[in-house]
Amino acid sequence: MVFFLVMGGGSRPAPANDSPAPVATPTQTPLVVAWLQDHHQFLQRYLAVLWRAEHDYRFDYVVPPLLIPATIDIFSGSIVPINELERQYLYPPVGRRMPADQQHNLAMIDHAIEREYTRFERLQQTVSDVERGAAPTQLGEPFGVLAGAIRRQLVFEEEQLVPLLAQVPPSEQTHMLRQLQVGQRQLFGPQGQQPYEQLLTALEDALKALGNGRVW
Repeated sequence: MVFFLVMGGGSRPAPANDSPAPVATPTQTPLVVAWLQDHHQFLQRYLAVLWRAEHDYRFDYVVPPLLIPATIDIFSGSIVPINELERQYLYPPVGRRMPADQQHNLAMIDHAIEREYTRFERLQQTVSDVERGAAPTQLGEPFGVLAGAIRRQLVFEEEQLVPLLAQVPPSEQTHMLRQLQVGQRQLFGPQGQQPYEQLLTALEDALKALGNGRVW
C-alpha cells in the first residue's frame, strides 16, 4: 500500500522503503541427504547397542532380557527394509553420476549390506545355539561382527554416497524423496518407524539401568 503525506493542498509520495534487503538464509541440507542422515543417526544408536552387547556377552556380564529380541526385531523389521529402499531409489541415480572408474565404490556399499545380512544370519544361528545350551559368551563375537559390517556401510555411504547425492538437482531429489516416503508408508504403515524408535529407546534405557558397574 502506498501512503501520501498531505501538506497544504498537495500531496507527494512517501519516501522509498529503505528497509534492508533480506538476509540470505544458510544453504539447507539437500532433502535426500537429510533423509539418509536421519537413518544414519538411528544406525549409530543401534551400533552403540551392538558394541555394548558384544562386550557384555564376551565377558559374561548381565544383560537386559530385551537385548536379543529387540536387536533382532530392529534389524529385520527396520534396518533391512530401509537398506532395500536405499538400493532401489538412491543407488541408481547416484550410480549414473559416478565416473566409470568409481563405480566400484557403489558396489562396495552394496557388498557391505550383503555382509550385514550374512552376519545377522550368523547371530540368529548363535542365538539358537545358546537356546539349546551353548554358552552365552559365544554371542559376543557375532554381535561384534554385525556391528563391524554396519559400520562399514555407514563409512562407505558417508564418504561415497552423500557427496554425490548432494549434487543431484533439487527437482530429482524431490522425486527421490517422494519415492522413499511412499515406500516407507507401504512398509511401515501410518506409524512409520516409530515402534522401532521406541523399541531402541527402551533397549538403551534398559542398558543404562544396569549402569557401568555391571552386576555379575
